[in-house]
Order: sequence, then C-alpha cells, then structure tokens
Amino acid sequence: MRKLLIPLLFCALLLTACGGQEADGGPAAAAGPKRTSSAVQDEKKEAVRSAVKSALAGTFDGELTVRVRTDRVEVSVLLHDPAYSADAEPPADWAEMKEETAETTLSLSEALKDLGEYRALIYLMDQQESILLTAFNGRAAFDKFEKRSGQSGGTEGLTLAAFDSVIEGMGYEEVCGLLGGEGELLSSVEDGEVFTEIYSWSGADGASVTVVFENGAMASKSQVGLEPVFDDFGGGSSSGGSFGGVAVLPGGSVSIGGGSIVGVEVEVTPR
Repeated sequence: MRKLLIPLLFCALLLTACGGQEADGGPAAAAGPKRTSSAVQDEKKEAVRSAVKSALAGTFDGELTVRVRTDRVEVSVLLHDPAYSADAEPPADWAEMKEETAETTLSLSEALKDLGEYRALIYLMDQQESILLTAFNGRAAFDKFEKRSGQSGGTEGLTLAAFDSVIEGMGYEEVCGLLGGEGELLSSVEDGEVFTEIYSWSGADGASVTVVFENGAMASKSQVGLEPVFDDFGGGSSSGGSFGGVAVLPGGSVSIGGGSIVGVEVEVTPR
C-alpha cells in the first residue's frame, strides 16, 4: 500500500504545481493561439477607415459607415437631406450627384493606394436606409429612381450572370447592387451569436433569387428560373452573359472568377 501512495502523492504535487502556474500566468496560461496577425489586420483596417473618412470629408452631407474588406472598401452614406427619398421624385441635382459619386469611387481608390489596392463602393441611402445609388469603379451600378421609372414588374438586374457574381462574404448592399435592387426580407432569426436574414429577389419573368446572410455576410444562395443571356462567346449580340468563368453583366459589368468588376467594357470579336 505504501508503494502505491508514493506515486499518487508525487502526481498530486505535480498537478498542484501546474495549477499554480496557470493561476499565476505562467507557461500554462501563456499557451494558446497567437493573435498577432489579427491585431495587425485590425490595425490596418482602422488605418483604412480613417483614410476613407479623411478623403471624403465634406464630400457628402450624411453619416458615413465604412466597411473594409480584403480587396475593397464599402462606404454607406446615410443622407441627411429628407429630399433624397426612395418614395419621392429624384431631386433636381440628382444627375449631378450621381455623376460625382461615381467619380468619387475612383478618386477614393487612388487615395488609398499607399495602404493597398482597394476598390471603392459607395452606397447612398435615404433616412429609411433604402439604397438610392450604388456606385463602383467610376460608374453607377444601381439607381433607385432610374429603376423605378423603367421597372416592369420585377428586378431588371436579375440575370444568371448577376447571380453567379454574388459570392460568399458579400454584404447586403453589394448584393443589391449586383442584383439590381433591394430584396424582400423573408425572415430574420437570432440564434446565439448568429443573426440570420433571408432575402428574396423576383424578376419580371417569374425568376427568383434567395440569399441567406449570416451576421451581415452572404452565406448561401439559390435561384429558380434564371437563364443565361447568351451562351456563345463567339456570337450573339445580347448585352450580357457568361463564358469561361467570366460573367458579363448588363451595362458592361464583368465578373471574373466570382468577383465583380463593374464598368469594364468587353469587345467580343467573332471568329
């Protein structure tokens, strides 16, 4: 019995010593994943946010929210002037504001060059947070007033190419810009630390797209009834389509490998 007690006492002393090290912040407490890279990334994102707000100071009469992604910055502007409303007619200076906002996306990308290669997206919203304008790469990708006046029962930008350009991690505003309008909220559920929202977009021809967002980022998507605008790279005169991993969106927008590059003109030469 004494022979058995000696090893047990020795193990107990070892456990007590280890416990003391953890409580005192010794080697056991220090063990764990290193967060150096995350801290560096957070610091860089904060530097980009500050640079964006500095570059846009005095440009818009509104409240700015800046989101920094891996390769782009998304600036949401909540306009103070109630004259800018999705329920009203476009203000007299809307065309000028639209052009200036599109140009600002280019100047903002240029201003951020010292911090990295960032594409800039700007969303103008009214006091109800309805998206009035999505501007990207020097042009307007979505105009609420233009869409409303020309709409014929569905979302005009709802194409298979636009659907393919919606990729994991995108925010709601960017998805709206690609699909040509705002979605209809079907449900929102908070389960622990995950907040899930499901939105639906409907086309004039009965097609539909459903997108699931988790904590504000696109997590999954599905579609019914969408057809390619054209399937032959060498022929066809339609305004958009997809081929070889490259999706050409209506109006000259291009998606390469799932990422969108808006405003790039592509010339198709028949063989």
